Amino acid sequence: MPPRGWVTVSVREDVRRALEDIASQKGFSSLNDVIAFLLDKYREFTDISVKLTDVSVRCDKLLTDISVKLDKLLQTGATPPQTKASTTTTSTGIVTTTSGNVTTSTGNNPQVAQSKAKAGERKHVIVFTLEWARQKGINIEEYMAKKEKEGYTCNEANRKVYCIWREDIEQLVVDLNSMNAKLNDLDKVLSGEKLETAKVAIEAGLLWFDGKEKRWRAPL
Repeated sequence: MPPRGWVTVSVREDVRRALEDIASQKGFSSLNDVIAFLLDKYREFTDISVKLTDVSVRCDKLLTDISVKLDKLLQTGATPPQTKASTTTTSTGIVTTTSGNVTTSTGNNPQVAQSKAKAGERKHVIVFTLEWARQKGINIEEYMAKKEKEGYTCNEANRKVYCIWREDIEQLVVDLNSMNAKLNDLDKVLSGEKLETAKVAIEAGLLWFDGKEKRWRAPL
């Protein structure tokens, strides 16, 4: 009969061997010490798990708060136009370029960007992420079809939607081929708005250099 305060526990042979291995590694003199050690580790793990769960809950709440604030910012509009022609890219998505001024957005919202352009002006480049489109319930195929009817060439690539004014791409093809420009010559033969538009068009798969024929091409 075991001493007072002790009980006899039966374990499988493989479990006993595993406990003895741990005892040998840790220098324990008895299997009871091994079991006590494992229980302490279990309690530590449980405490850490509870703390991590609490951190995860807090992070989820923080992300939700940030998302709500960003949505509110998207509804407030874009930054005021500047007085020069340029292409502007926001960190989360949209690129818009207008003739005569710069239209930017605090988020990748084409409608916000369009509302700030002056009457008669058009965006040269529109880019937004698929994630943002899903959040806003935008049908990508319908959106691109509409833009192409308006005069854009559109494509979906790199988890983004790109729409570039068709005439701009046509002119880029003419300019680059007339100057016998190669893929690495963009910075040498283009500048300003044309250079930025070309880079976005290449990223979108709407402009590329045909290495076999040594010519620039576009899906026009």
